[in-house]
Amino acid sequence: KEWQNVGYMARVNYNYANKYYLTANFRRDGFSGFAKGSKWANFPGVSAAWTLSQEDFMQNVIPGLSFLKLRGSYGLTGNQSIEAYATLATVASGYTWYDASSLYIYQNSLANEELTWATTKTGNFGLDFGFLDGRISGSIDVYKSKTNDMLLNRSLPYMTGFSKQVNVGEVMNRGVELALNTININGDGKDNFRWESGLTFYRNKNKIVHLFGKDANGKEANDTGNATTNGYETARALVIGESINAAWDLKMLGIFQSQAEIDNYVDANGNKIQPDAVPGDIKFLDYNGDGKITDADRQYMGSATPKTTFAFTLGMTWKKLSFSAMFQGVGGAKALYVGKYMLLSDVEGNFNRSSEILNAWSPTNTGSDIPRLSKNDPNGNFTTASDWYLENASYLRLKNVTLSYDLSDVFRKWSHLNDRNSRLSVYFSGENLATITGYSGMDPECGGWDALKYPVSRVLSVGVKLTY
Repeated sequence: KEWQNVGYMARVNYNYANKYYLTANFRRDGFSGFAKGSKWANFPGVSAAWTLSQEDFMQNVIPGLSFLKLRGSYGLTGNQSIEAYATLATVASGYTWYDASSLYIYQNSLANEELTWATTKTGNFGLDFGFLDGRISGSIDVYKSKTNDMLLNRSLPYMTGFSKQVNVGEVMNRGVELALNTININGDGKDNFRWESGLTFYRNKNKIVHLFGKDANGKEANDTGNATTNGYETARALVIGESINAAWDLKMLGIFQSQAEIDNYVDANGNKIQPDAVPGDIKFLDYNGDGKITDADRQYMGSATPKTTFAFTLGMTWKKLSFSAMFQGVGGAKALYVGKYMLLSDVEGNFNRSSEILNAWSPTNTGSDIPRLSKNDPNGNFTTASDWYLENASYLRLKNVTLSYDLSDVFRKWSHLNDRNSRLSVYFSGENLATITGYSGMDPECGGWDALKYPVSRVLSVGVKLTY
């Protein structure tokens, strides 16, 4: 085995009169992948709850209230997700390209014996409620968590040829979660019709507080090592004060429509900021004002991490017929649709591209948002990490629909099956049936990085469910 986990856990629960609850737990976890002296860590936690609806002073205070509970918790958890042998200096072997029999051995990673657990402290305050004997129920949770000593693979100076997994920084998460369930029609009528619905909503604010500490000038640096080495392919960074999974791009100001517009885009000394541009090329923002377009002009442009996540469920039954559906989506997410490099440019050449390329900028089609086509791309329209690739990846998806019919009464006409209380139903189910989004790629649910990622499949199923 490459590694092994060992854990010990203790828990104490206390309940008085079904009104007051207290839980304390303690974990001690060990991970063989860390070096000696860093393998073990302790993770305590405590939670308490108070069922207010059981108190005499709450009776008839809120009309229709049937249940109310306050909750609170605080605890520590750990993360040991590191690469195999990350604490050790490792070697690898290979053969020279000119002599397949010439074996060589080289060091391919640096040791870090100080690598240890990342720790997350989380505090939560919640409220559970119910009205009208459970016809309306739900919960509200507010939380704050702080992760210290994150496990990151840090790029070292290029000339070393190494990267190194380290414990660094601090990330803060704050958010609110809402769950609401309703029984809109309870099925008591003569038609036995029942209608239920549910809503979950989650909003999270993620922020990097610290990374590698302050430099000699008292300033903390961002980690843009992965955002400045290969154009659009690595246009992501860790930025102080912003969310993880940041898009670190140049800002597009539009497309140059004339040579005069290019000649007038100058620095304080009158020098052209984009001297290689011609009409139809992208106009990039000189963010740092140094009169040229470089990686130093990149800025935070959004995050692949959604700001909101939500789902809505619907369930209905009428006699022997049942129907259910679920909608799911996210808001505030950004995605780099880098597949546009292959589909909308002429740099790579001989393969099929999207029909949208026919709408690229030309002197007779100046209203296009696709830059002009060229084989060498001197302005870097397609090879530059800019927000031309960045799109809003928010969506609402009809995730699932199921329709079923219960044939158990017919099935149980056989006495043997009736004695066994057997059941039979037929159903139709559809998954990923429709998506509402402004995203131009195949699937907005791409994790923020879309290099022509294959979309989720639409699945239609017909089946029989038998319980013997």
